[in-house]
Amino acid sequence: MATIVSVASKGGTGKTTVAALMIKCLKERASGPILALDADPDANLAAVLGIVVERTIGDLREQTREAMKNFPPGMSKESYVEAGLHEIIVETKQVDLITMGRSEGPGCYCYINSLLRKFADDLEKSYEWVVMDNEAGLEPISRGLASRIDRLIVVIFAEAVKACKKKPLLNSTTAAADKLDPLMAMAAEHRAAIIGVVMDETGTPKSADQRVEIAGKIMAKAMELGVPTEDVFLDPIAMPMKFTQDQQKEILEAIRQFRLFSDPPPHISIGLSNVSNSAAHKKLINRVFLAMCIANGLDAAICDVMDTDLINTALTAELIMNRQIYADSYIRAG
Repeated sequence: MATIVSVASKGGTGKTTVAALMIKCLKERASGPILALDADPDANLAAVLGIVVERTIGDLREQTREAMKNFPPGMSKESYVEAGLHEIIVETKQVDLITMGRSEGPGCYCYINSLLRKFADDLEKSYEWVVMDNEAGLEPISRGLASRIDRLIVVIFAEAVKACKKKPLLNSTTAAADKLDPLMAMAAEHRAAIIGVVMDETGTPKSADQRVEIAGKIMAKAMELGVPTEDVFLDPIAMPMKFTQDQQKEILEAIRQFRLFSDPPPHISIGLSNVSNSAAHKKLINRVFLAMCIANGLDAAICDVMDTDLINTALTAELIMNRQIYADSYIRAG
């Protein structure tokens, strides 16, 4: 029977990094196979592990909702989902991965979550270790994907910053005062860079102007506490094009205006995979949107660095924007 390890913390504390490092360590020391469960909607564990994921539980949910209209005789919803779960497992030499994906769109995930919990319980007999990267917060533990947890690891943000030997990047604050004040103060105290996600107590902004207004609050607090503007990474919040298509032009305009805040300007970062969530052509959407964001001023992104076409697109966009010097070998040099 597998030993089940669950990694939890609030968002932005390095939880996924800790889970990935633990899996790497287990690969070197464990004798048996390892099952990784990425239950965080941001779904970054695969990228950190260098594993390519084509389908997630979220994708299966959407597929099931469509397929239910044309189920063949004798096919139950449970049978269809169980077959889909087997297809979603990504198998590598020593680590297999199941990814939950972002729970966007209408409807409840309770049914698939319960099937996944049973599926994970059945699978654990085939593994020596199961490592779960949970959704932010401790509440998901109570409705987690495993019927038991042998080891619970909680990542503590402040202690991690103190342990950094190089300049840390705090991920992340919003403009809500209860987060902005202490986290920007921590950035000032430890001379750390910080990601500022442009949302506040009212939620995610819907327009470029609202994004700029909220970003202004983050920049004002940074300047007040002496955090250099070039140590601030503003995140305009990428939204799924499948569900919020009208948001993409607002995000691009917000990025353009963020560059006007100061000289030197703040950095601008984005969680790229959000824009293609649940879409059929994820990689194409990611590549095109990244190029358009770079054209408007983006200079950082959380993305799949194992996607060669995506990285080459970014390098070429940087070149076209005259941020790099041309050479025939620029792809190899990047």
